[in-house]
Amino acid sequence: MPTEESESNPNLPPVWIVDWFLCGWNTYRRNPGRLIFGSLLLTASSVLFALLPGGSLVSAIVSPPLIVGYLFTCARLVRGQTAQPVHLFAGFTHFGRVWLTFFLWGLILGLGIFLAGIPYIFFDTNILVGIVAGIVLLGFPYLIWALKYNFAVLATLDRSLSPREAFRFSAKIAEGCRADLFPATLIGFLLPLVCYLPGIREVGSSLFALALPAPNGRVLQVGPLPYIVNAFLILPLVSASWSAAYVGLVSRWEAVGKLESEAPS
Repeated sequence: MPTEESESNPNLPPVWIVDWFLCGWNTYRRNPGRLIFGSLLLTASSVLFALLPGGSLVSAIVSPPLIVGYLFTCARLVRGQTAQPVHLFAGFTHFGRVWLTFFLWGLILGLGIFLAGIPYIFFDTNILVGIVAGIVLLGFPYLIWALKYNFAVLATLDRSLSPREAFRFSAKIAEGCRADLFPATLIGFLLPLVCYLPGIREVGSSLFALALPAPNGRVLQVGPLPYIVNAFLILPLVSASWSAAYVGLVSRWEAVGKLESEAPS
């Protein structure tokens, strides 16, 4: 579906959500080994951090550059470039600005979650009514506005930008594409959730426990199968599709020479 921006500027190629996921799937199909290896690295590190004393702090420091490095690897594969294991750790070569951009992006998303909870937090209302009202009235409008910053973390590494430049760059390439960015982001969030839900069950303490209390005081846990499906299929596919969206949006502006004055290449 052509966006408003592409309609007003016929020189820009159209952007369509289906193209992003088709490109992501084709990238996964051509490079399953590289994408799965990176996905397993992220999954294994998250499990390891969960087991280590003080693992949450270690995860907060190490995970952002690992995630950005994986997205950078996906973007290279989408472009048809070579991708080596070293690219998975490229985020550590620019650790400061990568971590800061990731942190600021997390704050932006966190503010959206806070806004969604305002009716329940500050008003005496039913929890379900309050959360639904918060999401519809405050959360969704804010998050739709914030979608333009979705690509800042990857742009920081891919184009060697400062956090401020990366957020401006992301907003530029996302102009006129929110109608596609919103469902794409929603799908990217729901796919892992749908993957994990069938594996949730009530059991005792285990490696795969989720911090979700059950009515009887026990905990809800996820067995290993959803982790395997997510690591071997869902995470690589979503990451490749998200990177395909980034590469496509950058390419459409580069095609008409509109990015040179916006950010360094």
